Amino acid sequence: SDGERGDEYVAFGVNLIATAARYGDIDALAWSGHSAMHGLHDEPVDYERARGYLEKAAAEDQPLALSLLSRMYRKGLGVAVDPKVAFDLTLRAAEAGYPVAQYEAGVALYHGEGVEIDQPAAIAWLQRASDADLPEAQQVVGNLMRREVLPGGFAEVEKLLTNAMRGVNEA
Repeated sequence: SDGERGDEYVAFGVNLIATAARYGDIDALAWSGHSAMHGLHDEPVDYERARGYLEKAAAEDQPLALSLLSRMYRKGLGVAVDPKVAFDLTLRAAEAGYPVAQYEAGVALYHGEGVEIDQPAAIAWLQRASDADLPEAQQVVGNLMRREVLPGGFAEVEKLLTNAMRGVNEA
């Protein structure tokens, strides 16, 4: 569906994923929710449909679905804004090992978004996301080291910030 094998395969891939979603495959449900949430492949944005797919996959703790559903509650995309629900979903995805959710859990804990501020826990989640090579987390952790909030020498700070910059440039 990503067009890697050519544009003529995109529709074929999308149809295969849609079929898998109809049969309850949680990864296909998460992908279909992502697609409906962002209006991918010439389909309109449909938050209600996205939420339906994502809730089914999130019930099985599919990390991407948990993270996307969290974003819907954090930003009020087709649902009422609910920072507590958003954080709870993010935490489930973070605990499942999803680096983006680990980063988002760290940010939420650091700023008290849907949860009490807990800077040690925030830093622990940010460190886990950084260790998983997530550029956003590497930038934050590198800057925390640079400001001596976290231990780390110049070489480690330079490595983290260089990796973060590469990730931004690739995006």
